[in-house]
Amino acid sequence: MPPALSIHQVDAPGSMVHDPDVEPRLLTQLGVVCGCILLVAGPLLAVRLAPPPTGPVAVFTNPFSSESAADIVARSGGQLVRGGPWRWMVIGDSPDPGFRERLRPEGAWLVTTPINPAACAFSRS
Repeated sequence: MPPALSIHQVDAPGSMVHDPDVEPRLLTQLGVVCGCILLVAGPLLAVRLAPPPTGPVAVFTNPFSSESAADIVARSGGQLVRGGPWRWMVIGDSPDPGFRERLRPEGAWLVTTPINPAACAFSRS
């Protein structure tokens, strides 16, 4: 029967805690696991975040710019559906089929489906 481990034996040189080969292997295994998760979840997330062909979209712009997301929506031919708590985040819509394609060239950083409308629910008065 092996002897019981004490605190001193766990931290002793040669134990798994100080084994120089364990850390690189764990990091490699962790990287492989994270890579597999991204391979599976990445496309699913991209599909989920893709704006719908019709209906409102969430528009995010540079938060440090003087230009607001509402300006970009207006220049792209859309209408403001809901303002966000910050000027760089709004929900916009347009019946024009080219609306979504015009948002990025006009300065939108991200055009996505408004997954969580509560994120834009509180506009400043």
